[in-house]
Amino acid sequence: MFLVGLTGGIASGKSTVARILKEDLGCVVIDADVIAREVVQPGTNGWKKIRQHFGSDVFLPNGELNREKLGQVIFSDAEKRKVLNSITHPEIYKAIAWKVVKNFLLGQHFIILDLPLLFESKKMVPFMSYTVVVNCSEEQQVQRLMARNQYSKEAAEIRIQAQMPLSEKCGLCTRIIDNSKDMKTTYLQTVQLHKELSKSLLYWKVRMLIALCAGSVIGLTIYRLLHELPKETVRLLGSSQVITSVFSVVKELIENSLDAGATSLELRLETSADFCKILEIIKANPISNLN
Repeated sequence: MFLVGLTGGIASGKSTVARILKEDLGCVVIDADVIAREVVQPGTNGWKKIRQHFGSDVFLPNGELNREKLGQVIFSDAEKRKVLNSITHPEIYKAIAWKVVKNFLLGQHFIILDLPLLFESKKMVPFMSYTVVVNCSEEQQVQRLMARNQYSKEAAEIRIQAQMPLSEKCGLCTRIIDNSKDMKTTYLQTVQLHKELSKSLLYWKVRMLIALCAGSVIGLTIYRLLHELPKETVRLLGSSQVITSVFSVVKELIENSLDAGATSLELRLETSADFCKILEIIKANPISNLN
């Protein structure tokens, strides 16, 4: 499985392309905007932090976030926008990660990640095999925002200018969908993109890489479980000697006795065809006992 980052600018048509990919072409699309709403539901960590930093003015009487009011605050203040992003982005990334893992386990060929701030945040870019920008002119963005959201021209321009210019995003991506013309043209470009993604061999390359990594981790874990011994056992083994014959036993005992200062050593042995057992050390006279 590989990841495809889909992005654009406000009112550039990104959501339209995402809808075509999901509803018409059957792709799995993870929408960061939907997740962004989920992570600020009443009672969530994101909701609590927003209330702490922005106060109750950006909330509705029922406790839900007033997105319109919050938008007015952050689009006119870059610092407050950074604060909001620092609150919501980590929660969004965690939710996206879980959805990606789930779809990987289900055997999906690729996943479309609908990320409005893909290039602004930069954190998700390294994980993308393809990055797609839905592009149109800034004038079209303004007109669409005014028609869709009933914004004044000034309000629309403020929101557009708060984002990275589409021209800059187009210079960073691997594929551009031109949404400045009619709907049919956009649809055909999206279908062509889907064909290219479906034929990509990245699916197998990524699967093989993950399989190799997983195999290495499992193998290393098994190796450590089989070979890792308690420290005391390692110490005892390191201080021991392998005895392979009766001669070696006697030699070892003599050397140890001499090291201890003994002048004589008497042993009683019991032997058979299969083993030799030291039954008793009868006497080992130390030097201090000699006259």
